[in-house]
Amino acid sequence: GKKSHHDMTAFCTSLLHHNHPAHKKLRSIVDLDVSRLSASEIVRKSKAKHHAYNSIVMPECNAAQDYIRQWLRDETDVPAVGFVTTGPSKHDLEFGVQSLAVELENSMWAIERTPASEQLMREAMMYDPSAHAGDSLMAWWLSREALRMYGRQVRKPRAPKRTPSAAASIREMDF
Repeated sequence: GKKSHHDMTAFCTSLLHHNHPAHKKLRSIVDLDVSRLSASEIVRKSKAKHHAYNSIVMPECNAAQDYIRQWLRDETDVPAVGFVTTGPSKHDLEFGVQSLAVELENSMWAIERTPASEQLMREAMMYDPSAHAGDSLMAWWLSREALRMYGRQVRKPRAPKRTPSAAASIREMDF
């Protein structure tokens, strides 16, 4: 939902740069988008991001997010794969949320400085495995897990058509 008591929805699209000259497994965040959205807006935005980046959508496998995954799978052409974020996977030292800090320390991520990425870094620095993780941080981790599990490259965004409706939808996707 869009009211202040509803949770935020975070989208994070990452790119794996195979055989980058500086780092063979360099990753970058190409889109980070956090806002309050209705379920239909989440589906619409997931579809738009998939078509812009040729990306996989990987929501958490809990009740609301799994509903979105099913909606995407059944009603769109978006490849949506659920991911379990509880228990061992989230806290795994090699692949869990904390492993993102090691990757940052090893210069495996190129992240443009934006208000959204600054919020992401605040969430990462404040991360406590025994507490609720921030929405941006969880979206980043899920994005990294999609790269790790599927090794799929996303493409650079297509230039939008310059029509009023396209410009409005692109503005909503910008971060």
